[in-house]
Order: sequence, then structure tokens, then C-alpha cells
Amino acid sequence: MRATSQFLRLLLVAALSAACTPKPDGPNILLITLDTTRRDHLGMYGYPLPTSPNLDRLAEDSLVYTNAYAVSSWTLPTHASMFTGKLPSAHGANYDPEGPLRLGAAIGAQYSHYRARPIAENEVTLAQLLSAHGYATGGIIAGPWMMEVFRLGKGFEHYDDDGVTALNGRPAEDVTARAIEYVDEHRDEPFFLFLNYYDPHSPTWQDAPLDAQGNPSGPPKPLHDWRPVVPSGLDPAKVDGLGFGKICYDAEIRYMDGAIGELMEHLKQSGLYEDTWIFVLADHGDLLGDPVLGETGLWGHGDSLTEPEIHIPFFVKEPGARGRKGQDASPVQQTDILPTILARLGIALPPNVQGTPLGGKHLIVAELHKLPMMNRVHGPNPKDWRHLGDWRAIVDGADKFGWSSNGTHYLIDLAQDPGERVNALGRKAERAQRLEQLLGDYLGSLPAPGSVGEVEQPGAEDAERLKGLGYLGDDN
Repeated sequence: MRATSQFLRLLLVAALSAACTPKPDGPNILLITLDTTRRDHLGMYGYPLPTSPNLDRLAEDSLVYTNAYAVSSWTLPTHASMFTGKLPSAHGANYDPEGPLRLGAAIGAQYSHYRARPIAENEVTLAQLLSAHGYATGGIIAGPWMMEVFRLGKGFEHYDDDGVTALNGRPAEDVTARAIEYVDEHRDEPFFLFLNYYDPHSPTWQDAPLDAQGNPSGPPKPLHDWRPVVPSGLDPAKVDGLGFGKICYDAEIRYMDGAIGELMEHLKQSGLYEDTWIFVLADHGDLLGDPVLGETGLWGHGDSLTEPEIHIPFFVKEPGARGRKGQDASPVQQTDILPTILARLGIALPPNVQGTPLGGKHLIVAELHKLPMMNRVHGPNPKDWRHLGDWRAIVDGADKFGWSSNGTHYLIDLAQDPGERVNALGRKAERAQRLEQLLGDYLGSLPAPGSVGEVEQPGAEDAERLKGLGYLGDDN
């Protein structure tokens, strides 16, 4: 009798708990980030090579934003902005010479000067808000900056950061396989699923094999099949290093695209595609050294705020048969994801959010805070001036103003100079001064991030991942 009474009490508690959890009245939400993916290497933005046939088909069902910008040029602050609706200065997830996360301390003193902050302890994330309103929340990631230690998994009931190797992160096919498992497990309840695909990030090829003396015994090879994306008549074995690098970069996008296509097909076969709200965007782009595009001597990302790094692909497939399609030139930013979702679901915004629902009017601002040793000139080939210093940028119409801590401020007319070759600061000094004032006043008005509280330090395995993927250098 006592056992029966206890069982009935447990049933009553469970029923009351279920009654207190709001029933979500909204679509499934799928947020996909394409790490290090340039907009001008995707078909929906006019790239002539077939790097993205599956993403292009998804874009045909979507609203494609042509004027979308990242808030920075590397992974940690941009994803934190997606999840909080705030700029890096407000959420705090960034490189920080006084940061509590000692990134490389576990693998040697020479790496201990690499430090960062996770998002602040009191930050409210999109996953937390959706979970509180009855959504199942899952994240499956591929890149090292997304690991649990950086708190980007805050609010996710399921956060899968396994399999991030020292070669090229976690492969796209693994992310998709885990995503399909998650969808199948939660197909009978509304879910928010975040997927991070990492493949276009360097390295995009295997180094040349070495003989017994340590000399190259053959050419380097792409990580994945390059044949679908090689221009007609071009022999990859005969191109220069720049051309080979671009072919391998395109091949990694094509490989990632195939895995995403498999996921989209599964959603269709499961009857979930039409009513799922799908956001696809890059966390940032990449510089490929292309002289035709004004990138001579510029490689990688995270040193500057050039257009190839922060002018990103971003498209949204709205749920239902009447979702909007086509192109939209409204200025949008990564901070707009959270307020867009919350507005549709009728969930109140957390305080001090800088983003607006997509299409709303706001400033386009990006910022880049680096560690001191990242701003040193090394070796006989010093970095381009655009790679030195901390950066802030504001884009207003066709004008882009960049402020640098090293004093090399610039004003670019993007309509006339998309390669950012000509600094128009002297010719349009008054316009530059107004934009500098606007940028400084706006960033100065942002609330400071809260305390990070107690943090878990990266372990040796986490540090080796960051080192193996090029995030921890050997210089002091």
C-alpha cells in the first residue's frame, strides 16, 4: 500500500512538472554554421564552380541575405554572438591577455601566454531560452573553439563535442550522422539543433610525403576529392601553390556540402523539412592570398576585418509552404538570430541584446581583439598593415570605416573598391570622422560583460587540439 501511495505521489509530481513547462508552439529550428566559408565560393552568391549544389538547392527555398556580416573574424566570439544576440564587447568571449582560460598551459610554458575568456557566467543563451519553453536542445560541433570549456554549450541538453581531431576538426559526415540520429530521436517533439561544420578550415590538404632524409617524395594531396570543383582543362598537379590551395579549399566546401545535402534529404524523407526553420551562415570567411581580389600576402582569418573574412553567406529557410524566398539586401548580422527566433515564438528578449529581428534597422559593427604577440611583425615578410593591431569596423551603405590600434585607420568605398585596395581616408576625411565617432560612441555605450565565475581549464587533450589546428603558435 505504501509503495502504491509513493508511486502515485511520483506520478503527481511528474504531472505538475509537465504542466509547468510551456508547450512550445513553434517549428523545429536548425542552425547550421559553415566554419571559414567564403560567400564568394558558394553558388547562390555567383561562384561559377560547383562547390555547393546541395546548399544552392536549400537556398532556392530560402531568403538569401546579400549584405550579411560577421561580428568578428574568428570562431569563438562569432558563435557567442549568435547564441546571445550581443557583440563581443558585451558577451566577453574572446582572446584576453588576462583571461581565466590558460589555453596552452597544459602542454608547456611556452604556450601559457595564450589566454581567453568564455562567455560570462550570467549570460542567457538561445538554447537556455528555448529549453525553458519546451524545446529539446542539441548541439553537435566539429571545431575546437566550440568545445564545452568555452561555454558555447550553455543551455543545450545534449552537446556533442567528440571527435575534434588534430587534422581538420571533426569530419562533416560524422556531424551529419550524429545529426540524423538526433532528429530521429526527437522527431515527435519540437527541437532546436545546432550543427557546426568545420571542413573548409585549414588544413585543406595533406602535406607532401617525406623520404628517409626528410625531403618531399611527392606532391601534397587534397584531403577530399577535388575533381568536382576543378576548372575545365586545369591540371591540379601543374598549378602554383595559390591555385592548388584554392582547389583544395573548394574541395572541402564541396565535401561539406555533400554531408549537408544528406541531412536535408533525410529531413525530407522524414516529413520534417517543410516545417523546419533552417538558418545557414558562416561564422567568418577566409583570406586565400588572391591578388586579383586584393588579397596579396593575406592568408587565413582572425588578424583583420577584411571583406572576405566578415562579409558572410547567410540564408534562412522559413517554416511552412509560404516561407519567403529570393534575395534580401537588408543589412543583417549574426546577433540577429536570437531576436528573430524569440520574436516569432513570443519569448521576451533578455536585457541588453544588440541584435534585432532580421531585416530590422541597426548598425553593422565588427570588432577584433587580439593577444599582444599576435600583433608582432615576424620574419623577412612582415604582415600586411591590415593584419596588425586590434580592429573595429563599421559598414554604413557602401562606406566601411576601420579603426586600428596601430593607427592605420581606413575608409573604403566598397561599391568602387570591393578589394579594399585604396584607402579613401584623406579624400573623405569628414565622412571618416563621422563614422569613427559613431563607431566609438556605439561600442562605448555597450554594457561590460559580466564575471566569468569559476572556469574549468582546458586539459592537455583540448590544448593539443588547438595546437594541432594552428591556434597556438610557437612564438613568445
